[in-house]
Amino acid sequence: MKEILNGVNISIIGLGGNGQLASTLLSSLGAQIRLIDGDTVEQSNLQRQPLFDEDDLGMNKAETVYNKIKNRSINKKLSFVREYVDSSNINAILGNSDLIFEATDSFLTRELINEYAVMKKIPWIMTNSYGYFGEFMLIVPDETACLNCLTGGKRMIPLNCHADQISPPVPSTVSVMGTSLLLRYFQDRIKDENFYFYSATLMELQKIKVNKVKECRVCSELIFDKLNDTKFLGRQIF
Repeated sequence: MKEILNGVNISIIGLGGNGQLASTLLSSLGAQIRLIDGDTVEQSNLQRQPLFDEDDLGMNKAETVYNKIKNRSINKKLSFVREYVDSSNINAILGNSDLIFEATDSFLTRELINEYAVMKKIPWIMTNSYGYFGEFMLIVPDETACLNCLTGGKRMIPLNCHADQISPPVPSTVSVMGTSLLLRYFQDRIKDENFYFYSATLMELQKIKVNKVKECRVCSELIFDKLNDTKFLGRQIF
């Protein structure tokens, strides 16, 4: 099992609650992991992001997670990028990725990643945690619906993180399930076509079949508004 992802380049974008456990799980399976986040550790993160402690406050999240995992893991194939992904740097950061695990709290960044993954045909996992709920979805370009097929380009609620109101167990649950989807695809080429919604209050997992949209602006028409927007920087469009 340890070598199942040997030689696979996985980029993990966002090192908060969702990204931390995914990083730990995937690095234990032999993958080459790139940790990406421009954010710093804050007091409010400590409740639900278990790799951080008070000594890490003010430190970059990607570098901090890198140091924690490298000190604990047999797998030393780790690197980190202390930047937010935006339209100007996305190719330099994600260019050699075989798989992408998205764990950001920005819907704009998520849309950008979707466009890049479709353009480069890179499979990716979308994850999101908010309150007592979580969401995740496997997206395989040309084979499953993309994020824009699901949202129609609209800023959907949920699908946005309310960072200071997250129940601590939710990110861990979403990370494990999202990682499982990724492994099922990588091992057995199972192209799961569902959007998953998890409720910690009901202890319930719902799945909704998402079909490719023939008129999808991104995966059908190949129009990449976010990639071509030179004003798209970090988490915001200015």
